[in-house]
Amino acid sequence: MARAEITGAKKADLPVLCQLFNCARETSAVFIKKHHTDSEFARLIAGEQVFVARLSGAVAGFAAVWLPDTFLHHLYVSPACQHMGVGTALLEHCLREVGEKLSLKCLVANTAACQFYEQRGFVPQGKGVSPEGRYILYARTPFAAIRGLRG
Repeated sequence: MARAEITGAKKADLPVLCQLFNCARETSAVFIKKHHTDSEFARLIAGEQVFVARLSGAVAGFAAVWLPDTFLHHLYVSPACQHMGVGTALLEHCLREVGEKLSLKCLVANTAACQFYEQRGFVPQGKGVSPEGRYILYARTPFAAIRGLRG
């Protein structure tokens, strides 16, 4: 399995990231079906630190973090690249770049993603409801950080 190369996003990456975002959401039974334009997608990630994962030079996924709150707003992997370590590589990169106190929301219906985060040291901190449905608020605790990705 090839290792994902993670870099900061560039403006030229926007169209392919938007396409990946739409594809990942449209192939999932979890999300509201809405196709986002490049400009709509740009507004969704405005002000966020965006990291891009590439496998053999091709975009395989991305993560976007709202730095003031160390909040992981988006982590999407191309359906063709899932179960290849891309999501883990992106998450590890985010933790190295922005710190271990990362938090995120995950839709309850997205059971695979909830399991992914829990296996990597994220602990439920609360619940809520968004326009997309019920979600769990996750955060990393010091103990979880030790046993999650690092062990």
